[in-house]
Amino acid sequence: MTTNQKSEGRFLQRLRIAFRGAVILNWLTVVTIWFLNGIPKPIAMAAFTIFRVTAVCATLWLLIETTEAITRRTRVLNPVVDAILTLPMFAFWFLAWASSF
Repeated sequence: MTTNQKSEGRFLQRLRIAFRGAVILNWLTVVTIWFLNGIPKPIAMAAFTIFRVTAVCATLWLLIETTEAITRRTRVLNPVVDAILTLPMFAFWFLAWASSF
């Protein structure tokens, strides 16, 4: 393994941790807002907007991770973990949208 490949691997690992951390923090924030009473609507809407943007960005990252796994540059477990964290965000997004009617 060349120095460039090692450097790229470390960069992707840091990026992977950053995306997963952002997704987990978004989940915690939205669930906390959901269970707390008295949160002003603008704050809740802003948090949900950030949640949606994170879902889209995390999906793009999931596509990159899937490509990396197909080319055998990363373990198959990485896109599986990312899918478990990311895809339910869209189900929650849909449920929030459906409940607004």
